[in-house]
Amino acid sequence: MATRRSWSGSAVAAAILLILCVVRTGQAIWVTLPASGTKCVSDEIQNNVVVLADYVVIPDDHSQTPTIAAKVTSPYGNNLHQKANATHGQFAFTTHEAGNYLACFWVDGNNPGGGGVSVNLDWKTGIAAKDWESVARKEKIEGLELELRKLEGAVDAIHENLLYLKGRDQIKGVTTVMTTRTTATAAATILLIVCSVFPTGEAIWMNLPSSDTKCVSEEIQNNVVVLGDYVVISDDRSHSPTISVKITSPYGNNLHHMENETDGQFAFTTQESGTYQACFSVDGNKREGSSVSVSLDWKIGIAAQDWDSVARKEKIEGVELELRKLEQVVEAVHAHLLYLKNREVDMRNLSERTNSRVAWFSMMSLGLCIGVSSMQLWHLKRFFHKKKLI
Repeated sequence: MATRRSWSGSAVAAAILLILCVVRTGQAIWVTLPASGTKCVSDEIQNNVVVLADYVVIPDDHSQTPTIAAKVTSPYGNNLHQKANATHGQFAFTTHEAGNYLACFWVDGNNPGGGGVSVNLDWKTGIAAKDWESVARKEKIEGLELELRKLEGAVDAIHENLLYLKGRDQIKGVTTVMTTRTTATAAATILLIVCSVFPTGEAIWMNLPSSDTKCVSEEIQNNVVVLGDYVVISDDRSHSPTISVKITSPYGNNLHHMENETDGQFAFTTQESGTYQACFSVDGNKREGSSVSVSLDWKIGIAAQDWDSVARKEKIEGVELELRKLEQVVEAVHAHLLYLKNREVDMRNLSERTNSRVAWFSMMSLGLCIGVSSMQLWHLKRFFHKKKLI
């Protein structure tokens, strides 16, 4: 039992450590203020998030402590905290706007040394700003239960952050398409952005046509385990038709190809990020008048892992097994979050390039119009002078 308790504690610690790497929760910042300028710290925070911060002036001369002024503003410029002639302070609020929150500090007139002033800022957001000791006392929980409660809050925060990033990704995609459509030369570069919910596993029922192929596609990241089972369901129980199955990667590589099958299985680890396609078609072995249906059980990532084998191999069960599953879920969400962030960077770069091209195109069009108008005026003036009309 000692081994199992040790594993549970290490699993919780590892999961919480991973979550702290994914979700920005708390950070201590050391800021050196110039004698006559302002220095600001910004953090991009979602809506409805608790923010708590403490700041304190660290004097070089311990006999005299300089004072500073602090101001915290929301993305729309609303003043959330302002204090002058302070050597330390604290601010706390719940965000009502999604965007960059700005905390600015500058030195007041009371600076005997005349040089720079150092400020230590302890900035906490989300679950890091929660008073877990009060929660433990109120709900009478401790130890593993308290750590699980923290882990649950962190997973909820990751989920909200994931939805926030997906929303931003969709907005940037739509903005890019609308901007690109404003010019004829850039119309060929319109992108269709598809943001899918984090995939785990799904069962699909398909009716296959007699002389055609039906395909199922899924957008999957790199280095993800995929497992699929398919079985033919026929109306005629005395005769089971056969099908052909072909699985291809985004670059057209053949991952699985079988013919004259009534059931089967495929498994692979993705080597490319993109859309993977599973295509099914009916072979010649089919009676007239009978329909052919295929049940496809498509599992991705942690849903494709054999947890029974993991439990038997590592001799874990109950809460320990659930913690291991939760740890894998957090790692998968972390990988998907990084993937979305990279897509967001790509979309932002594309949007900036498109905006730059549209701006140059507009300037060239304006210059061309001015040039053509000037030539027309010159030609008309020359024509009227030649005809002695003016």
